[in-house]
Amino acid sequence: MQQKTHRPVPFEITEQTRVAIIDWIPLAQLLTFPPSLTASTQRLATD
Repeated sequence: MQQKTHRPVPFEITEQTRVAIIDWIPLAQLLTFPPSLTASTQRLATD
């Protein structure tokens, strides 16, 4: 997101970078949403 105009900024990545990212995502155990929304036993305390 461009800071001044608040518009998306297009960019391109190389095929090699795309493949590396696809390979890295499972290794990094990335989630598509915050863990607290998926695992009720691992929520952060709010008191």
